[in-house]
Amino acid sequence: YIDSLESKYGTLSHGVYLEPIVGEYDDPFNQKQGLLTVPLSREGNCLIYGSAGNGKATFLTTLCYSLIKNHTAEELNMYILDFGSETLKVFETAPQVFKMLQAEMNERRSLFSDYGGDYASYYRNSGTVIPNIVVVLNDFSGFAEQYEDFQDDFTVLSRDGVKYGIYFAVSATGTNAIR
Repeated sequence: YIDSLESKYGTLSHGVYLEPIVGEYDDPFNQKQGLLTVPLSREGNCLIYGSAGNGKATFLTTLCYSLIKNHTAEELNMYILDFGSETLKVFETAPQVFKMLQAEMNERRSLFSDYGGDYASYYRNSGTVIPNIVVVLNDFSGFAEQYEDFQDDFTVLSRDGVKYGIYFAVSATGTNAIR
């Protein structure tokens, strides 16, 4: 469980820096274990591949829990789009979930332009905290089938959003599911 891993390793993801804990890895060759995190703020988006029944939704649920548990709504807002098993519906009432992503990116582009043009520079130089945004999309193929007209928007948002503190965690069944 995330809570016990935080206690075991004495760490948690907090503030505007996003590195949610998602598990523990085992390195038998070096006889060690360690904390497994998703370094969104440092590395950007996260893409999870796997066939049906291999734990993609469980991984996304764990990621959402870790983010919501350790970040306030002032530090983090989330969009959760579940085109798979709908197990992520459990987070629909969390205060971090909201709408209007494209308008938000445009507003941030304008806001950040006087502070270096990206989220980190804005945060460092303005002294103002605005929430990171994490978009969790379970089953990209389901999204693409239902919203074919929005695939170009998805591409632009996932490519350019990282600069503005907008990150994506997306699951797909195969490596060719997403352009």
